[in-house]
Amino acid sequence: MDKFSSLTGRDTVGSTESPLLRTVDRIERAVHRITVALIVATVPLALWLGFSTYSQQEQLSDQIAASTRTVEATTLEDAPKFTMMTSDYSTPPSMAVPAKWTVDGIEHDGQVTVTAGALAGTKTDLVVDEAGLPSAPAASSTDITVVSIFAVIVTVITVVSVLALLGWAVRRQLDRHRDAMWDDALYRFFA
Repeated sequence: MDKFSSLTGRDTVGSTESPLLRTVDRIERAVHRITVALIVATVPLALWLGFSTYSQQEQLSDQIAASTRTVEATTLEDAPKFTMMTSDYSTPPSMAVPAKWTVDGIEHDGQVTVTAGALAGTKTDLVVDEAGLPSAPAASSTDITVVSIFAVIVTVITVVSVLALLGWAVRRQLDRHRDAMWDDALYRFFA
């Protein structure tokens, strides 16, 4: 035992921790390590959530695709013309117009979406359910991938934000405790 370790009551040989560290410093170091470990653990959790979301969305898309079909609808009226200036690269605006379509020999009517200025009699594809009513189409693999990536990003951002907020709150408490220790030490020194 050297002279310093005999004063502190600790054996410093092989120790990586400074004997001058206060308890608040050790707590802060432990909180920092735990925070980093939790952030690292978030990555596999977020990836699992992304793959799970992808699988669920794919199953839902398959169910929708199995219960819907595409039919041809014919518009009954001209779609209003869109007079606002557009560039050559913009997508033409869509308008809802009355149309009719046939499913299993039964004629249906309702609103369909066509490009502005489409004439009456325009044929357009329409996704319908088993009853022949308009339905949302099944999600594409690109849509499913985007939703899954979004789930991963939101999970990581949420967990990191919560951990950063908790770390800030703990650090603030520890700083208050350190300030109190300094105030006490200065009071004893000048007393």
